Amino acid sequence: MTDEPRLTLDDLRHRAENVRDLARAEVTHVVKEESTKAIAVGAIAVLVAISVAYYLGSRR
Repeated sequence: MTDEPRLTLDDLRHRAENVRDLARAEVTHVVKEESTKAIAVGAIAVLVAISVAYYLGSRR
C-alpha cells in the first residue's frame, strides 16, 4: 500500500474554485484587451474621416 494522501471533496472543491477564478480573470483580461482594440480602431477611423474632410474642404 502507498501512503499517498487521499483527495477529499474539499480539495476537489478548492481546485475547482481556483480554476474558475483563473478562467474569470482570463476572460476579463481578454474582454479588456478587445475593447481597447475597438477604441483604438474607432479613434483611427475618426482621425481618417477628419483628415479626408479637411483635404476635400481645402480643395474647394
